[in-house]
Amino acid sequence: MTVQLFTCASAPVALAMAAAIDAGMLGAASRTPIHRILLVSDETAIPEFTPSLRDTPGFAAAAERFTQILSWNETVAPAHPASWTPRSEDRPMFERMLRREWNLGNEPIELVLGSATSAQSRALATIFRSAPVIVCTASPEVYAPTPAALPTGMSSRIERLLHLDLVPGLAPHLLGEYGIPAEVIPPDAYRTLLTEAAANLASPTTGTALIIGTEHANTNLTMLRGVAANGHKTIVYAPSPETPTWSAASLATRLSEEAEALGVRLLPPTGLPATGAAPTEVLCAALAPDLLVGCDVSALLATRRHLGIPTAYASSETFPSHANNEQQLLAVIVAHLLPQLSTEGTLAQHAGSARAQTSGPAQTRTGDLSQAHAQRGSVQHGGPAPGQADGAVRELGALVTAVSYCLRPGSRPDLRADAVAYLERQVDSPYFRRERLAELGLPGGEPPPVEEPVAPPPEPVARKRGRITTRLLRSG
Repeated sequence: MTVQLFTCASAPVALAMAAAIDAGMLGAASRTPIHRILLVSDETAIPEFTPSLRDTPGFAAAAERFTQILSWNETVAPAHPASWTPRSEDRPMFERMLRREWNLGNEPIELVLGSATSAQSRALATIFRSAPVIVCTASPEVYAPTPAALPTGMSSRIERLLHLDLVPGLAPHLLGEYGIPAEVIPPDAYRTLLTEAAANLASPTTGTALIIGTEHANTNLTMLRGVAANGHKTIVYAPSPETPTWSAASLATRLSEEAEALGVRLLPPTGLPATGAAPTEVLCAALAPDLLVGCDVSALLATRRHLGIPTAYASSETFPSHANNEQQLLAVIVAHLLPQLSTEGTLAQHAGSARAQTSGPAQTRTGDLSQAHAQRGSVQHGGPAPGQADGAVRELGALVTAVSYCLRPGSRPDLRADAVAYLERQVDSPYFRRERLAELGLPGGEPPPVEEPVAPPPEPVARKRGRITTRLLRSG
């Protein structure tokens, strides 16, 4: 028997892993029985205030694919799972302890990690240091470079990278420096899981817009005003899955008062248990809204790709003028793919996107929303719209490659030639700091201006006269 240990910190990751199992990507060719254990973890600041992942609506559909479900938080308690990693000298002790605690015996272990760099993944890779590793992710961070170096010896054990095809045609950069082959989880398998997870959760309601809340009250109010100005009269508000229950209730009360002032109906997602917020993808599969608005990049791209629902991005901050980290790189990707909702109700493409650079910022209201999304390739489950050129995706891929090199030039020197080619074409790209380009010797770089030496301030007259008088007295 082979034991597969899966690490999971969110319901979308569990659904992606279940879809990979259904698609035969995880052990279908094995001639021995497979014992699959799902290790769920909660790495929020205060896990006690966050609903358990096991109680998340729709999680049961993914849980059926696993033999056993265990809590990683309980295993490492009282330590926090986001910060705990075993010392190298304690590794044999922890392996014996976990094999005994989880009844693994001496069976061979395979690790299927939901993240390549999370603390939980690093801990398990350190404890079971001879186990082969497969990374299975549902996050768009797969398109960004690896954010941190892997533990010693881990990279040589990673066999494959499984990921959702959130942006068709865009090549992943995660683990690229290690030469790990990437495989796409079939969209049909993931879509089937979403439909199964959404069964009996809620009934589709026509003519509604769905807002996925955040922990920032002002951003929630901005989204509500923008959706109302866009012409929607019935709006469903769902708190973010990461929002604590006590905070979500306070935000819902404030939004209800604002909705009454705007003259729109604000409804909670009916038919859902009160144990926790449903993942955005599952909620959209159940409600089938006319418009989805939120800040979660992963949920927006997954919903657009697999369900074909029109989506708009609302950010608590303006889009970054320079991509300085992996999260801002994801914002750049969203800026090129999704329109941004304003408080006036317009859906405008970001000025830095390839489409906006060629045709100007597109603005639309609810009547033209389907047409606008068709032009951006989000119809038919996120596939390319008829007549859409592949050049836009290639241009986005070139931008992502150039930004990835600027973020991690030490680990991805192989991307330099592509970065140079892109920057020679796009000399005025807003996503690069000229000082950084000059530091890396890339086109468009400008060294910081040389400061001219500043003349010393004039000496006070009284001090100058005193020094002259002293010199005369000494000489006389």
